[in-house]
Amino acid sequence: MRLIVGMVFAVLPAWAEWSIHYRSGEGLLAQGRAEDAIRELKIALDEYPEGNVILDALGRAEMHSGRYRSAKRYFEKASHASMDNAVSMGNWAEACFELGEYSSAELLLRRTLDRMPGSADAWHLLGQIYYRSRRYSDAESAFHKALAISKNALVWSDLATIYVAQHQDEKAIQMLQRAILEGSPGQGRARVRANLADLQWKHGEDDAARSGFQEAMEEMITAVGPKHAEIAVILERYSQVLRKSGRKADAKQAAGRAAEIRSAFDFETNRNGFTVDWRDARGGSR
Repeated sequence: MRLIVGMVFAVLPAWAEWSIHYRSGEGLLAQGRAEDAIRELKIALDEYPEGNVILDALGRAEMHSGRYRSAKRYFEKASHASMDNAVSMGNWAEACFELGEYSSAELLLRRTLDRMPGSADAWHLLGQIYYRSRRYSDAESAFHKALAISKNALVWSDLATIYVAQHQDEKAIQMLQRAILEGSPGQGRARVRANLADLQWKHGEDDAARSGFQEAMEEMITAVGPKHAEIAVILERYSQVLRKSGRKADAKQAAGRAAEIRSAFDFETNRNGFTVDWRDARGGSR
């Protein structure tokens, strides 16, 4: 899922301008080097224990690595260190959502939107919360508010889940294909590819589904590395397709790789792994 990290702080504390470790950590995080960023940011935090921007950056780095519980703790501390910090509060909501704590996520998100009503990311996340609660009309409304602010391919993708819930699968497939065409390469589009592959498999498009899972895997690995929790999610889903296609050895290998990754992340993630998965609406693949 995309994080609410596109939002920036209006004014950085004076010390942040000359904190070498904080600036280095942010630079490393921008390059996708989350583990290196964490090391730098922890040094900065030792220098400035109440530095809310450092705490927020650490939370984003942990989110990037798939460690959602650790991220939640940092975002919570960042919010408390600066009570008017709507950005960290929104990121805190994001971490709660990833952990399946939807009531807490909604409460935090409403407080975020009170301060930042023009945040497309916040409206998108609120729509996802509504979707999880099967409040499909409210979810669709929130997604359209997000799109009115910023055209995000992931929002188109999440709209597709609503169409599936309303038994409009062909429309959902078209929406996911549009999301892939309009989306930028990265973690988010890899999720979209995997969800499209799931839906294609359900409709008997076996070759397209297998190809879609492979493309999703390659794009996700490029975005987050080979040992991220979301790689395990894709591998698990792909292994089911391989097994039902009669490729039992390949299925076993994929499931084994998924289990190895899962062993390091199960305590950090919720059951679903993806932000919005069409299977939640219809009870699984064929």
